[in-house]
Order: sequence, then C-alpha cells, then structure tokens
Amino acid sequence: MKDRARRLLRPLVRLLVRLGISPNMLTFTGFLVTTLAGYFYAMGRFTLAAFVLLFAGLFDVFDGDVARLSNKVTRYGAFLDSTLDRFTEFFVFSGFIYYFQKDFLMVFLLVTALFLSLMVSYTRARGEGLGYSSRKGPMDRAARYFYVIGISFLPKAHFELYIIVFIILTFITVVRRIVDLTRLNEIKEV
Repeated sequence: MKDRARRLLRPLVRLLVRLGISPNMLTFTGFLVTTLAGYFYAMGRFTLAAFVLLFAGLFDVFDGDVARLSNKVTRYGAFLDSTLDRFTEFFVFSGFIYYFQKDFLMVFLLVTALFLSLMVSYTRARGEGLGYSSRKGPMDRAARYFYVIGISFLPKAHFELYIIVFIILTFITVVRRIVDLTRLNEIKEV
C-alpha cells in the first residue's frame, strides 16, 4: 500500500524537485501542519485534527522522496526528520492532554501513552547508535500515527479505552525491541 501511494504521488514529488523545494523545508512544513493538528485536538475538534494529520503525513512522504529523487539525502536531514517527529508526537498528545485536563485518569493515561510512544522511537534510535536497529513490535511510527488518526473518528466517550489499547501496544513494542536488542550483549566493546 505504501509503495502504491508513493507511485501515485511520484508526479508531485517530481514537481517539488523541479521547483527546488528542499527536503528539510518539507520536513519543517509537515512539523508546522502537525502542530496545528495538536491545536485542534486541544479544542476538541478531533475529526478536523485527524484530517490535518493526514495532510501533514504527505509531507512525511514527500521529504524523503524529494531527498532521494534530488540526490539530497543527508544524515542531518534524517536527524531533523526524526527530531521533529518527536516534537509532533508531543504536540498531538499535548492537545489531547489539554482537552482532557479535568480528567485526572485520562491525563495520566495520555502522559503514559506519550512516554511509551517516545520510548518506541528511543529504543530504535539508541540501538542504531550502538550498531543494531530493531523495528520489532506492532507500533512503529506509522502505526502510531494511523492509530491516532483512526481513533480521532471514533466516539470520544470511549477514548479512554482507545488510549489503554495504545498503551498496551506501545508497551509491547518497547519490550520487543528491548528483548531484540539483547543481542548487543554478544557484541564486545572495542
């Protein structure tokens, strides 16, 4: 499905390259659009926020494809993309926390969900920093992103349940990556 979407968007990617739009500019624009989604979540406009997130997701596709097509793939670009992705997770969950601020249990669950979401990315990044990448578990970045979009269209009355499921799935992902990275014990330090 991802490859099919990329093929459909290829003409637009070529246009962006011809226009001289830099991959980092697309990354930053996606970050700004996602921040707007966080605002809509805070205002309780979940459906609108989900559509804004979907739109922001296009920039996540475009930045990498433009970088590859224009031969501008850089380590800094990858770093910027990953770093701004963590900021966007923070802004989206902050929007939820603001909206549910009077419900202590929901705030606790949302802070836990945010923490685990960041830990999924941290375990992968830390493993890569040590020379081994783990992508184990059901809640990689794309899955978390689409999960949040999906629950945004569901009744808010059950939002607590959706977040509990999110917590369980992200916890499983963190644990699977930690277990997968135990193979680092086999690698001797130099």
